Amino acid sequence: MEIGTLLRDYLAAGGRYARGGNLKQFPGVQWDYSNIGYALLGYLVGRIAGQDMRDLTRERLFRPLGLGHISWTISGTAAGLRATPYDLIEGAVTPVEPVGFPDWSTGMIRASVSDLTLLMAAAANGGAIRNARLLSETGMAEMLRMQKPPGLADWLTGQGLGWQQSLLDGVPRINHWGGDPGVFTMAYLDPARRTAIVILSNLSATRESRAALRAIATRMLA
Repeated sequence: MEIGTLLRDYLAAGGRYARGGNLKQFPGVQWDYSNIGYALLGYLVGRIAGQDMRDLTRERLFRPLGLGHISWTISGTAAGLRATPYDLIEGAVTPVEPVGFPDWSTGMIRASVSDLTLLMAAAANGGAIRNARLLSETGMAEMLRMQKPPGLADWLTGQGLGWQQSLLDGVPRINHWGGDPGVFTMAYLDPARRTAIVILSNLSATRESRAALRAIATRMLA
């Protein structure tokens, strides 16, 4: 399914997946985390640029950094380089098929930890790394400027553009987490020290595993 088809069916009145008023507030009025919102952003980038965002990011982000192990699709990832996802099924760690979805800009990107770390390093370094500038310093600072909109979730201390902030061992840290069946990821930024860390796991998250990963992140940033 094309991402535009999904968005029309989900957001348009009378669409197949419409839930009756998905867009309930004007921007800036009420905080709400929305995966379909990130899907809409990816679609809008393509419409405004006149080029699919997947092609655009390959040209403007991945190639300038020399990233060779990164793809927006499962099929674009070499079979020999794919990690096997594992899920807990009836208490047993069990291999599962990787999850794919049409709203790819929400979180379909696949990358090696080294490639992903370079992108995060650019975010922690004012938008530039390896003599390549991916975003202006002003633009990067705006992405990381934390705000506290009405209704901000109680586990957060701020919301930026794509990035969030929450306490890690009592210290406010800019971060973003994500997960699907068989995968869980964490990324943390410390722009003051121009430091970034990425943690990838090929196991579905549990309360215990999240606590362990938070402990690893705390130690790495200490």
